[in-house]
Amino acid sequence: ATLARDVPASMAWFGTYELTKMSLSKDPKKPSTTEALLAGGCAGIANWLVCLPMDTIKTMIQANVGVGKKIGLMGGAAAVYKSYGIRGFYRGIAPVLLRAFPANAACFAAKEMGMRFLDMLW
Repeated sequence: ATLARDVPASMAWFGTYELTKMSLSKDPKKPSTTEALLAGGCAGIANWLVCLPMDTIKTMIQANVGVGKKIGLMGGAAAVYKSYGIRGFYRGIAPVLLRAFPANAACFAAKEMGMRFLDMLW
């Protein structure tokens, strides 16, 4: 379940960062701090929009461990749908996205600043 969640989410994360950076920056290889912050924040949102349904299923599977009946991906998805409907896959999205933008903006801005620092050394 973790692999099924993280691979597509990471693709959305890095892909959105690069695409946003390319559309904002004159030189995508050296974005400004503001460009890196905006692109990073958008990347975090894309990551969680892709990730959250699978994360919800994974949590349902983990919550079922030790309760008796072991369920897999399809069982977890069915349990989420049965309990909460289609909207259940995105329960809690608002606080997740409120945290995702600044956290990922800072992450990518720090990455770009680190790259600039390393470029000065070599």
